[in-house]
Amino acid sequence: MLKNYTFKDVQLIAIAAWLLQACAVIRAPDGGPPDESGPVILSFSPAQRTLHYTGTSIEVEFDEYVDRSSVAKNIFISPPIATELEWSGKKLEIVFAEPLLPNTSYAATLGTEYTDLHNNKPSQAFTLIFSTGSVIDSGIVRGQILSPNPEGVFLFLYPLSGINPDTLQPSHTKPKYRTQAGSNGKFEFAALADGDYRLIAVRDEFNNSLYNAGSDGFGTPWDSVRIKAGKPCAVNLLVGPPRDTTGPLLYNARMINSRMIETTYSKNIDTLSVSTNAFRAADSASGKQITVDYAFFGKNTKIVNVVLNKDVENYHKILFTALSDSVVALRDLNGNILGDTLNSRYLTVSQRKDSMLVKIAGISLRDSSLNMDLAPVFNIKFSAPAKFENCTSLLVDNASNKPLPIETQTIQGVALQLQPKERLTSNQWYTLNVKIERAIGWNGVNLHDTLLTLRFKTLDLRQMGTVQGSFRDSINNAKHNLKYKLTLISEDGRRQYVKILNNSNANFEFAEIPEGKYYFEAYQIGTENKHRLNYYYGSVFPFQSSWRFYRTSTFFSVRSRWTVDDVIIHFGAPQ
Repeated sequence: MLKNYTFKDVQLIAIAAWLLQACAVIRAPDGGPPDESGPVILSFSPAQRTLHYTGTSIEVEFDEYVDRSSVAKNIFISPPIATELEWSGKKLEIVFAEPLLPNTSYAATLGTEYTDLHNNKPSQAFTLIFSTGSVIDSGIVRGQILSPNPEGVFLFLYPLSGINPDTLQPSHTKPKYRTQAGSNGKFEFAALADGDYRLIAVRDEFNNSLYNAGSDGFGTPWDSVRIKAGKPCAVNLLVGPPRDTTGPLLYNARMINSRMIETTYSKNIDTLSVSTNAFRAADSASGKQITVDYAFFGKNTKIVNVVLNKDVENYHKILFTALSDSVVALRDLNGNILGDTLNSRYLTVSQRKDSMLVKIAGISLRDSSLNMDLAPVFNIKFSAPAKFENCTSLLVDNASNKPLPIETQTIQGVALQLQPKERLTSNQWYTLNVKIERAIGWNGVNLHDTLLTLRFKTLDLRQMGTVQGSFRDSINNAKHNLKYKLTLISEDGRRQYVKILNNSNANFEFAEIPEGKYYFEAYQIGTENKHRLNYYYGSVFPFQSSWRFYRTSTFFSVRSRWTVDDVIIHFGAPQ
């Protein structure tokens, strides 16, 4: 039977429904000044460093309501144990879903990446230590991720006692201890037993407590991680991008005219690896080799165009090969060489002749440029290879109208590189004239005669400063044949100046540095990654240590017409 409700009944029902909804949603109270302080833990149980603990849960009380999902993501218990979370207002109970191990020290950490309802984070992490036995292990591993954006990086720690370290595969084995770096990059493991450990920093993209090669960025320490007599071990790490260990593949090769082959690859190719030696072409019937005249980038760095030295319309097929020999092969931007799978193609000869005019594609110097370096390098890029035997260049000092010697060379047939043979004068105007005449494109078509006239002014050394100092490696004191990369970096990271030091005990000077605040980074160049001088972040499996690294903890100021001459860099011990 339907009941007839009065207007008053409807009002009461509406009020009750509103109250139920309001009670069901935890939110910050309205009004008042904005909340800018992070949550604080008021109380916890059991007490810190409790022995013979037999409880089945941990309790934590916050001073305000917190975002429960972010708290759940920031709870780390070592050794790991399955848990369930139960909330009652501002109180959290972490219930153990399985029995605790006997005679074991536990560390329950709540990191710094959870928030209150106003998205404020706590100022520091909280760790509760207790033991199911009569002793609490006192070892600590603490450190900092020094890379940009350290927030969210996971630290995996594996005890090495009782195992063969060479067989430890973090892609298959989850760590016994796991924590997360805060926004300042700092992290800590507590309640550790004496012994050797393996530590890796991982950007765990899948949040599965495993290292996923090719997906997860990582970094390893540059020294062993060892707890002895309970003494703390300090570790700083750099985290690099995901390690790409696969070389580029030849996706496609086709003749776009009677002499040019367009080759396409699965990855961007390193400019320095592009050369005519990286390719081979032959008549498929006779096996007679066909000389490669040019190799240069096409529309992007995944496309390399290869120019043969003559038309090949008389051949039925061309056997084209992108060589995988490590000495001459193309490389990707990580130094991986071209794969040896499907790197040869039989190409049908094109009958089309190319009559396109080679044009200027770009000039590195704009007219009336200011603050040019005193040892500048100018580049003129072209749309395709050409021969520039009759190209002439002239650099004139505008103050004296005196011509200055300049060196010109051709890069891969597609660029002219010009560099003064003498150091230029500070705060001076110059004029660069480049005359391109009777230049012949690779296809025999003459380029238009062109005269480029570009003015520029050099930087004013009176507005620059100098940084001098000494570099000392206390571990490899005064050893020769060691290389270090020393980089002076501006506070905003936009300006970087590099020196390669060939000695563990060396003096250095950085001249012509604009005013501002700077800091130093340095690392010892090891035997890995020989193709480049980029920092080596180590290897997860097989395990290899990273290169030793150093960063100054404070900034120093560079002022115009002033020399900072008291900088001492103590590369020192790795830990």
